[in-house]
Amino acid sequence: MKKISFIIALVSFTTTIFAQDKGAELLNKVSAKTNGYNDIEIAFSYNMDNNVEDIHQSKKGNALIQKDKFQISLDGLVIIFDGAKRYTILEDEVTISSDDDESGISNPTQILNMYKDGYVIKWDIEQKVPGKTIQYVRLIPIDSDSEYQYILIGSDIVTNDLYNVIYTDKQGTQFKLQINSLKGNGNLPDSLFMFDKSKYPEPEYLYTDLDE
Repeated sequence: MKKISFIIALVSFTTTIFAQDKGAELLNKVSAKTNGYNDIEIAFSYNMDNNVEDIHQSKKGNALIQKDKFQISLDGLVIIFDGAKRYTILEDEVTISSDDDESGISNPTQILNMYKDGYVIKWDIEQKVPGKTIQYVRLIPIDSDSEYQYILIGSDIVTNDLYNVIYTDKQGTQFKLQINSLKGNGNLPDSLFMFDKSKYPEPEYLYTDLDE
């Protein structure tokens, strides 16, 4: 009986390691392709669903990325990061913060690198969508204090393009980022990643510098 139990445990362990290696290999391909672009233009949809409290939100946005710089527009919110400072514009307010602010987000593509540390990686379901086959990889946080139960990353199994990212927190709330279009190497001008104060003049806009 002990021998049989050991064999079952060994097979289960081997299968888990294989799935982890297979999932990591796919994520490596997606990460390498995306990070290989000089710049990226993304149109995306953002959805938040909490079925317990019957809360559902849906928004659309755009992200422009140039290596470590980016500009994000989402439902009236604009975030510009020039590589050193982050400028968050919402209505008539501009908030300035450094790269190491509380959000911890230095680049929208960092999600394609976070899997390399702190997660158990599992090969998940395959989904057929019009013209594509999407393979999901599940990331399970090793840290028990993580706010997330797991994260699903879906990618086109043929092109290695990122398709979507789905976060599920410990309360069951689901956050979904859907990539509607992704264009790489569009020669985006540097000015898109620089904050132009003349567009947001004082006193029409209230400035708050969190670094002061």
